[in-house]
Amino acid sequence: MNFVYQGKRIKKTTSTSDKALAKRILEILRGRLASNQFKLADFEEKNIVLREFYEQYSKYCSISKRSGSAEVDLYALKDFIDYYGANNTLRSVTETDMRDFLAELVKNKLKPSTINRKRRAIKTAFNWAMTGDRKWIDKNVIDATKPIAEYEHTPRFMTPEELKALMGVVHNDKDKKRGRDYGRYLELLFNTGCRRSEALGLVWRNINFDHRFIMFEKTKSSKFRSTPMNQHLFDMLIQIRNESSAIAPDNRLFPWTDDYASHRFKRYAKAAKLSSEIHLHCMRHTTAFALRMGGVDISGIKDMLGHAKISTTEIYNRITPEFLRPAADTLDIERAQNTDRMLSNVGMIKPDLPVVVKRNRRRKLAV
Repeated sequence: MNFVYQGKRIKKTTSTSDKALAKRILEILRGRLASNQFKLADFEEKNIVLREFYEQYSKYCSISKRSGSAEVDLYALKDFIDYYGANNTLRSVTETDMRDFLAELVKNKLKPSTINRKRRAIKTAFNWAMTGDRKWIDKNVIDATKPIAEYEHTPRFMTPEELKALMGVVHNDKDKKRGRDYGRYLELLFNTGCRRSEALGLVWRNINFDHRFIMFEKTKSSKFRSTPMNQHLFDMLIQIRNESSAIAPDNRLFPWTDDYASHRFKRYAKAAKLSSEIHLHCMRHTTAFALRMGGVDISGIKDMLGHAKISTTEIYNRITPEFLRPAADTLDIERAQNTDRMLSNVGMIKPDLPVVVKRNRRRKLAV
């Protein structure tokens, strides 16, 4: 397309090899020019098409986000672009388009949590398009939508019986070395409450045997944290160090991939006949449950697990309500039905209230 608008010559590709579609685009352009609905911003260089937007955002994610987070975010953005059309411009996306996309996800019976995760990822990408020297859009249209209502899932922790059954299968692995090494990995998870990837990222220089603590450097929040070692964990790591010939400072304790750790856990859990709900992350929930039942306050658990916000940790208060037991023991429905008795038990006297009689008075109207 080649035309003049307000004395300025504008050249712009229709971004299609379909001649009929290109003519249709040209007709729409002429209609906008004739009705004074043409926007010069739509034909400026900053009006990026979604395909190019995805490529630019991919480059940003590759240097600014962890590989796992970048993969999830880009997958969500690609879902929207595939739905809306890669040749459409970023500025052409409307609030209605975004609502229609979310409705399509609901129609496809995706879980509310999955839909909300995709929504957050797209919102982050569109916010990025508004900032810096980009200014590809003036507002984030996804702000006009609301997250899908979802129920909070109860963290699944393992009972002592389930944990015993799992460890029994691990230690009885036909491959003795594999079972021994994986058993030690699970013990590290339980005794520190760390995440799967945090344990796999540990190298020997992260283990401080003199002061008995472990330094986790590769964390979800990208902030390091230190966790003290109890006697059992200390003895176990000493034993691993004495047995290993590869204890250089930058050598990993468990040189596995995330997928290997998860798939190995599934095999052991299945062999132990555990519920399909139990997965590797349940070890972290089990640690938190054990800490709470052991009397550790919620702020201590937050620091142990490395949560960024206390609100994340408070979920363990709701699955371990032991601190409410004294309050629950004071309740008595029979006593509550006897008001006088209940008030006297708490040092209150029920006063005799006077009876107030209201009389209706008729007012005479002046003639």
